[in-house]
Amino acid sequence: MAQGEVTGRWASSDGQSTEELRVRFEHGGWTAEGVASGADVHYALRFDAAWSLRQLLVFRDLDEPDLWLGTDGTGAWGEVRGARRPDLEGCAGVHLTISPFPLASLAITWADHPARRGEVLVAEVDVESLGVVATTARWERRGRAWSVTTGDGAVEHRFELDDDGLPGDVEGRFRRLR
Repeated sequence: MAQGEVTGRWASSDGQSTEELRVRFEHGGWTAEGVASGADVHYALRFDAAWSLRQLLVFRDLDEPDLWLGTDGTGAWGEVRGARRPDLEGCAGVHLTISPFPLASLAITWADHPARRGEVLVAEVDVESLGVVATTARWERRGRAWSVTTGDGAVEHRFELDDDGLPGDVEGRFRRLR
């Protein structure tokens, strides 16, 4: 992804929500902010310059984050204002079911990886309960096309990244509007 700012918009396949996303480079790293209508959720992901995740903030009904997690880039996680989260140890990214972007951000990280497939732990966030669990994400890349399967393999996310590094349609889940 080129330094600067890019935006994207998606609609859920069931027509229940839309998401507006803005990704920008600032202060030596990347910030991705998404607003999902229907779910009434605003989230922010902060990455370093190499797309290694550093923070996740989820806002639902408060001015302050309802959930604020941080990671040091080596797999250690904690609540920014509280306890360490050993249950998330080793997670390299996040999965928010309301958005196509967080899983796609892993594809941005792996874009130059020589392997065509692999596994990684991700922190899966239930935005209704704010529950977070570690789950395995299996990924496969074929050119610009990606497939990421989370958890027990019941949900597969198929998408292509555009020239800006944003996902297009996510088969059966999200339709890219712009």
